[in-house]
Amino acid sequence: MNKTIKYYLFLCLVLSCVSCEKQKQPAPLIFKSNGRDRQYYLHLPSSLSSNSPLVFVLHGLGGTAGGIREYSQMDAVANKHGFAVCYPQGTGGSKDTRYTKKGDTFWNVGYETHKHETIDDVSFITSLAIYLQKEHNLDPEKTFCAGMSNGGDMSYLLGCEAPDIFKA
Repeated sequence: MNKTIKYYLFLCLVLSCVSCEKQKQPAPLIFKSNGRDRQYYLHLPSSLSSNSPLVFVLHGLGGTAGGIREYSQMDAVANKHGFAVCYPQGTGGSKDTRYTKKGDTFWNVGYETHKHETIDDVSFITSLAIYLQKEHNLDPEKTFCAGMSNGGDMSYLLGCEAPDIFKA
């Protein structure tokens, strides 16, 4: 009897671990920007109609596109409300700074600590937005951007420098 209980407890433990396993994300997509391969994730709900909105969600300093995708749960919101959502990946810094280590991902918004960086993230994200609008028949008048921390700063910058692309 004692062996049977131990067996069932072990089986329950194994099954609970399997059911708690994180769902794997697909491989990121690649977009060429200013001679660099840049990565992004794109979620298109199965019920997406033509001329639907497009929302960009940007990670913070040191974050990842996959991380903000999982954290924000915007795929579920997109499924419910019928819009496409894109999670682009920032680049890694080329050297240590006062606040970051070499390789930490960021959006180049003009911080003093990144003044030596030459990455043009405004060009990357605006070019990606135009490409996705055309490729997936998304409404160019309904493209929006949101972000956390450094991603929020990038959203503000896009609103200022590319108001013809990003409406909010």
